[in-house]
Amino acid sequence: MFTKQDIIKSAVLIWIVVSIAYIGYDTWRDYQIRGIQQAYQAGIADGAKQLIEKSNAGQCKEPVTVSVGEGKIDFIDVKCLQQSGPQGQQQGPQGQAPTPTAPISTPKK
Repeated sequence: MFTKQDIIKSAVLIWIVVSIAYIGYDTWRDYQIRGIQQAYQAGIADGAKQLIEKSNAGQCKEPVTVSVGEGKIDFIDVKCLQQSGPQGQQQGPQGQAPTPTAPISTPKK
């Protein structure tokens, strides 16, 4: 038969093993989450960098087209609009000058 002292030792040992397993699991999950967040931030920075490079490469000759899935948008640098001045701007469908576009969120599926 087990003595009271054996039961206490076994309970403490089980508690230590479970605690170490939980701490290890929690540390691993934090590591994964940080890695995913860093990859997400790097992707945003890379996308913005590519957009800037494409915009500068065009030298105001044409808009920069960005597409994600079925979504597509053309970007025009505000400096290009300012260079053309109010006389050089084309009129929109309602007789208004085109406005600079801002980034939009990606379509949700």
